[in-house]
This record gives sequence, structure tokens and C-alpha cells, in this order.
Amino acid sequence: MAPKVLAGPLQDISGLPVANLDSTVDEVLTKLLEDELKKKGVSVSQTAKGEFNRMISVQRAELAKNFGIKLSGQEKLSDVFYNTVSVKIQDLLGPYKPYIPYASAIALFLAFKTFTLPLFYISMLITFVLIRLMVATNILKVEKQSIEVERLTL
Repeated sequence: MAPKVLAGPLQDISGLPVANLDSTVDEVLTKLLEDELKKKGVSVSQTAKGEFNRMISVQRAELAKNFGIKLSGQEKLSDVFYNTVSVKIQDLLGPYKPYIPYASAIALFLAFKTFTLPLFYISMLITFVLIRLMVATNILKVEKQSIEVERLTL
């Protein structure tokens, strides 16, 4: 079940009066047409039932055409919203679909690297402090050694 929080943004995006996302498309279009007819001073009872149904089917066809999906009128608004978002994402990602795995791998690597960078500096600081403590407590000794090196020069 889609959250009711989406009802407001969905109403703003679609312009449809969304009271409940569990409503069907035909219920919402019926409410919309009733409101429009009342604004124009025409009562729903004055409109022929066949004409009213035709107006609903025209509105449904127009809605399906605008969003690029198929509508029968019995779909819930939450399902229509999900299908519309899926279609739009597929349209946007169409030519870039083969690159998505590479982009997600790079994004994951960079996110992980960003997370571990502070840990690297913290571990280096802890190692430095531990070595200094071991030298101070004579667990480790500091020795100087001379090493004979053979180098080739021109």
C-alpha cells in the first residue's frame, strides 16, 4: 500500500483530485468530471449516463497518452503512479542501460573510499602513538646501523 503522504505531491504533479491512493482511475476521473460540471453549472443528473461514461473514457485515454501507459480504468492510483515512474525511468536510462553496472561499481568504490579515508589516518595516528609508547617503555629499542650500499653510476 502506498503511503498517504504521496497523495499531495501526486495531486500537484497530475492535477487530479487525489483523496486516496487506493482509488481507481475511473473513480478519480468521475470525481474530477463531477467537479468540472458543477463549476460550469451543469448537474451530473442532467448529463446522459452514456455521455458521462464517454467523457470518462476520453479523459482516461488522454491520461494514458500523456503518461505513456495503458489504462483500463480499474487500476489503483498507486499502481498507475508506480508504472508511470517505471516508464519514465526506462525512457531516461534507455541508451545508458549498459553502463549502469559500471557506474554503480564506481559509485560504490568511491563511497567506500570516502568512508575509509578518515579511518586510514586514524589508524596511522594510533600506530604512531603505539610505537612511541613502546619506545618510551623500552619494549622497542632505537638502533642506528650503517649499511653498505653498492650503486652503479655513469
